[in-house]
Amino acid sequence: MPQIMEDQEQEQDKTYHKSIDSLIEDAEIEAEIEAEKTIRSKNTKLLTISLVGIALIAFIYWQVTGVTSSKENDEVALPELTKAQPAEEISGAKSGPAPVLSEVTEPQIAETTKVEPEAVKPTPVPSVEKQEEPVIAKTPPKESTTQPVVRQPAKTQSPATPAVKKYFVQLGLFSIEDNAKGLAKRIKNKGFKPTIQVKSVEAERHVVFVGGFSTRESGSQAFNDLKTKGFNSVMEKLADNSYTIVLGKFVTSSQAEALRDKLSVEGFLSSSRKSKVNSNIYIVQLGGFDSLPQAKVMQKKIGRAGFNDSFIR
Repeated sequence: MPQIMEDQEQEQDKTYHKSIDSLIEDAEIEAEIEAEKTIRSKNTKLLTISLVGIALIAFIYWQVTGVTSSKENDEVALPELTKAQPAEEISGAKSGPAPVLSEVTEPQIAETTKVEPEAVKPTPVPSVEKQEEPVIAKTPPKESTTQPVVRQPAKTQSPATPAVKKYFVQLGLFSIEDNAKGLAKRIKNKGFKPTIQVKSVEAERHVVFVGGFSTRESGSQAFNDLKTKGFNSVMEKLADNSYTIVLGKFVTSSQAEALRDKLSVEGFLSSSRKSKVNSNIYIVQLGGFDSLPQAKVMQKKIGRAGFNDSFIR
């Protein structure tokens, strides 16, 4: 009897272990199935995404090729517009170079219709006159076909940079070049680097001059005497073909009178006249400087060197 009980217990243990093993196997099978489902779903998603991407790329490519083909068709349409030219050859008129289609206007078409009947008169061909009407009727709509071809990008103009103002220290203003050169030489001897600016002006001036000479040779002696006394002068020819020695052209009459006093002290008789002259003005200056403080520093330096009659402009 005890042996039978043991056998029953062993059988129960075996069945129990078998049920556990079967449960484990079922769980493993279910896990494998779930894993396969997950992998399949991932593969399906990847395949769907790749198909959508390929479709988008194909759509973009189709759009791009469609635009380029339309552009090529527009550009190829140009030679067809020149097919209207044989009508001019049939009429007997001499055909020149093909005009630019975008510049064809209604007045130009009217001119061609006037010329063609004159060429048709010698040749009794009635069909030529009938061909004129379709040519005139077709040219206006063909103008619109040329509009897409003219595609020029707008030229972008760079904004103009404002000019930087320069400052100058002006030391003298002369109507005679030699006087300006003399001042510039004295300034240069002090260690500075002056420049002479030339301006052409037309205004009223008080002209100080000596004598009136019939020829240049007759005034050469007086010219040399003035030069030896330190007066810079210029021999000028007047309207009546006479010559005069000009010693200065001044803005104010007081400046002209001051020069005449100096001449009289040296024994020269001079006169002055007020007249409109077109002459050069010689400006002795230093600079230009990029800023006003730099110009002021130079003005102080040139003042310490003995040139006090200067100003900044």
